[in-house]
Amino acid sequence: MMNWVRVWLVSAVAYYLAGLFGLQLAIPPGFASAVWPASGVALALAVRFCLTGVILGTFTASFLLNLNVSTSGFTQFSLSQCLLPAEIALGASLQLWLGYILFERLLGRDSLIDTPKSILRFALIIAPASCLIAATFGAFGLYHNDVIPIEVAGFTWLTWWLGDTIGVFLFTPMVLLIFTNRAQVKAYRKWQVIAPSSMIFIITWMLFVWSTNTREQTIEREIDDIADRFTQRIEERLLISSNKLLAYQAYFKGSEYISYDEFSMFSKLLLDSDDVLFAVGWTEITPHYLRRQQESRLRQQGYSTFEFIQRNDDGSFSRAKDKDEYYPVLYIYPYETNKRALGLDLASLPGRLELLRLIQLDGKGRATKPITLVQEKEEERAVILYVPVWQMHNNIKVYQGYVSGVYRISGIMGDVLEQAQKVHMSIKISDITNKDKPHELIQTISDNSTFYESVVREVIFQDRTYELKFQPFSDFNVKSKDWVSWIILICGFFISALLQTFILMITGAVEHTSQIVKQRTQQLTQAMKHAEQANEAKSKFLANMSHEFRTPLNAIIGLINLCLKTNLSITQKQYLTQSKLATETLMSLINQSLDYAKIESGKLELESIEFKLENIVKKIHAIFSTQYKEKSVSFEFKSHTSLPKYLVGDALRLEQVLLNLCSNAFKFTSEGEVIVTIDLRSEDADFYHMYFSVKDTGIGISKEQQENLFQSFRQADNSTTRKFGGTGLGLAISKQLIELMGGSITLNSEPDKGCEFEIQVPLAKSDKQVWCTLDDMLVLESEAQASQENTTGKASNQLQGVTVLLVEDIEINRMIATELLEEQGAKVIPAHDGQHGMDVLQEYASSIDVVLMDIQMPIMDGYEAARKIREKSEFASLPILAMTANAMAEDIEQCMQAGMNGHIAKPIDEENMIHSILQVL
Repeated sequence: MMNWVRVWLVSAVAYYLAGLFGLQLAIPPGFASAVWPASGVALALAVRFCLTGVILGTFTASFLLNLNVSTSGFTQFSLSQCLLPAEIALGASLQLWLGYILFERLLGRDSLIDTPKSILRFALIIAPASCLIAATFGAFGLYHNDVIPIEVAGFTWLTWWLGDTIGVFLFTPMVLLIFTNRAQVKAYRKWQVIAPSSMIFIITWMLFVWSTNTREQTIEREIDDIADRFTQRIEERLLISSNKLLAYQAYFKGSEYISYDEFSMFSKLLLDSDDVLFAVGWTEITPHYLRRQQESRLRQQGYSTFEFIQRNDDGSFSRAKDKDEYYPVLYIYPYETNKRALGLDLASLPGRLELLRLIQLDGKGRATKPITLVQEKEEERAVILYVPVWQMHNNIKVYQGYVSGVYRISGIMGDVLEQAQKVHMSIKISDITNKDKPHELIQTISDNSTFYESVVREVIFQDRTYELKFQPFSDFNVKSKDWVSWIILICGFFISALLQTFILMITGAVEHTSQIVKQRTQQLTQAMKHAEQANEAKSKFLANMSHEFRTPLNAIIGLINLCLKTNLSITQKQYLTQSKLATETLMSLINQSLDYAKIESGKLELESIEFKLENIVKKIHAIFSTQYKEKSVSFEFKSHTSLPKYLVGDALRLEQVLLNLCSNAFKFTSEGEVIVTIDLRSEDADFYHMYFSVKDTGIGISKEQQENLFQSFRQADNSTTRKFGGTGLGLAISKQLIELMGGSITLNSEPDKGCEFEIQVPLAKSDKQVWCTLDDMLVLESEAQASQENTTGKASNQLQGVTVLLVEDIEINRMIATELLEEQGAKVIPAHDGQHGMDVLQEYASSIDVVLMDIQMPIMDGYEAARKIREKSEFASLPILAMTANAMAEDIEQCMQAGMNGHIAKPIDEENMIHSILQVL
């Protein structure tokens, strides 16, 4: 055994390297990794070597990893920054200690976690229970040290716990297998476990990188959109207010004389609803000889103390000194808040006279530099826009004065500052007309710890240029979690862990059985009993695992299909297409395995319902009509008797068997023909004894190979598997299904002369005694097919103008369904549970055409929501379709009883969904 010092160093390096990879899988906000390989590596090393050394190594590596993050690569080091890394490292060490104790007591240190009992204990107790510690320490430490807000503490804790749990679940068995002391564990068994898990691991990581990059681009676009929206809002406010000043300009130009009362009434109408302009004034160019007349006129209008005043160098005000020309503010609105400026000679303000004369030169309005208003007590920045007023005399402009608009910066912003605060974004505005000497106008509270880049926009106002800098806070978009990346990681690595567990169990069972055969040959009877028990356990486990695989695989299939509809490079499309084929093959294998497991465990129940034989004929003909044209193989249906139109039995299972036989026939036939024969051989009081055969001219099967053909996981020989593919379950399941129906299936074949599978099965009689020929059925199918061909070219935008209320609680399911519906031209209104769906329906009642309703949802499920909708008379005829993974016959019946009009099964088949919607519409 290695001494603890060496173990300390080795485990620290291993934990650190695994942790570096885990940091690449962190999902903001919250900074927790959705998969943490280091936790699984540490537990395996502790079990195999020395607990003390591995705990020390874990603490050391975890502390250094998190110190590196908190100090930005050790560039901002301080003692206070060591507290959080120490808390996280302590949690990781305590988690390792608890995991070791549970592992030793429940499994034993020599366990490879390759038996059902050990797998269950490890998956349900050891991994999830021990990982509670580090998640709690980590989430609390991040919140306590103000790294994350309280809003994301729960998300961080959950991600942390799941990340450590999956890390332990996936990596501990793998590392234990690599470092096992068992001599009988061969290298090939290690590769059987490591290779598939590593493959899924790499694929998941690549998808995660793609997803997070897409997420970052989405957030960047969102920040740009917010900045554009705020900038546009400011520009609109400035434009509207400047247009009002032009109205004043026209008002003065079109009037011989305007009194103060007339000016005030005009201003009241124009400005009382305006929150941009702080004040509007009228400044009239007054020569010295008219000074007394102007002052007297204003006093007569009710301003008894009016006189021309000037601003002194010390900021005080006094009567304006005599000079040749004055620029007094004669009128101002509103008066009460701006009366200090009344009578002020603008020429006494620094730089103002030059600005006014510059306006006279080109006749254009101009704005001042940022100033502090004389009528304001607080030091708020403002700008004044001056618009000239003149009269034309003998084609000469004679300037009368200036209309001035006073803009406080807060008034220009309006509600933008409040809206920016709500979306967690700071704003800084500067006057950069002179880029060498910018003037800061306003700066809201900023977040120095933010990792988002600032966005800069410019606004041109008259002759001034303003820079708007938008800086998102670190908790920007905090309520919008990156669930896609989260689901990709969780599902991908969970599937990898399940696959690894499955392989471990299978290889372990094989190894265990091999040892028993070698050591206890004399106990053959007992060994057979054990084998039967192992087979039963295998079947049950296969059934359970098949169900567990379906849920994440459905999401993966949906995401791949959506990706294939986007703009992709040739290489990306090729990769995704291969991934789609692989997932479809895996789904087919899972479905067949589930059927096989149900049959073996005796849980498969056959239906006994009335069905039309012609429906099965139509489907078989439709499915394989394309294949026989592509392969130049003729495809015929034959019958020597009239056939009953209605039968009673399990139509789905009968169709499954015939489809499997036809599929095999086309697979192994490259030229010649495939003939399907359907006859009625005899009947009695209760049953029709039906005969079905599928005959081909393919490669055929030898007598020796036929002996194993109907056994599970067997094909004719290994070359057949390599050339044509397949699992070897189809014929075994077909044989068992026919036998469960009380019938039989036989094979007649010779090499290179094709095969003929014959089925004889009793099917109960229907009360409807209607007869027809097979030709009639095929004529109906041909007409339907021709009708379908005539409508080719109308596949897109089939839902144009249709508004769909989509009630679905799982975000990724909403995303996939929305994409599919919008591609067909539909408008989608989402709702996240039944109650929310009711509220949305009330709001958009007149525009919604159809409702797609999930069943299992929080707050209010789909059944209750459908019943409540039907209680309202205005929605009595509104189409409601269930769209759910609850696809059993009893589930469909329950949907109908709740008032729904149809059922769409998950995973979603796009064509079926569109057909179902069009049917109810």
